[in-house]
Amino acid sequence: MQNKHYKLIFIFFIFFCGNSFAQVDNDKLANGFTDISLFIIKNDFVEMNDLIVIDTIYSFALSYFNNDHSEALLALTFACLPFSKMPLRFPIFNIPIDLQLPTIQPDLFQKKVDKLPSHFLIDSPKSKFGDKDKISHFFGNAFIKYNFAFFNFASFMGAFVEIFEGAFKIDGAVDHRDLYINKFGELFGIALKENPKILPSRILSLSALNYIIISR
Repeated sequence: MQNKHYKLIFIFFIFFCGNSFAQVDNDKLANGFTDISLFIIKNDFVEMNDLIVIDTIYSFALSYFNNDHSEALLALTFACLPFSKMPLRFPIFNIPIDLQLPTIQPDLFQKKVDKLPSHFLIDSPKSKFGDKDKISHFFGNAFIKYNFAFFNFASFMGAFVEIFEGAFKIDGAVDHRDLYINKFGELFGIALKENPKILPSRILSLSALNYIIISR
């Protein structure tokens, strides 16, 4: 299910990261987005741990963009989306609209979603969908932190949620799992500055420690 925090992250990208999008070659980004999606579809990840699958997808994207971490993270944010539309309802007139998200052909989209890793966190839901939506959370926050190291995204979102939900009707709720996957994304963005070779699994594996702390 699409939650409120998930939607706001992508609204943030659309309205606040225009300059970052402009700095990326649009054709290269579009081609990379498509090729990453096709890579996910065509590969058989059945024998792999989901954390390794995420590392594999990330490594492919990084290689595709010639080790440009910023472009790779941006492309991954949208290539790993498990949704193609984001429903919003405008105030005053109460008009519903579907904000179209970057996606691939409809006949390929579901195949991609089916192949996305779903159980890479220690507390991932046991359902088939699991945490597929958290992958874009992770890479999106990593992109923001990598490019805007001074930006406290978690604090911004706390204020942004209150302001935005008052103007636009967005169903869903923010929970601690959304917040900590965002924090893991931020940590990955910071870690890439210190160690460009670090893989997502090094950060995502911290979910076990986070789960123990929260459960105590």
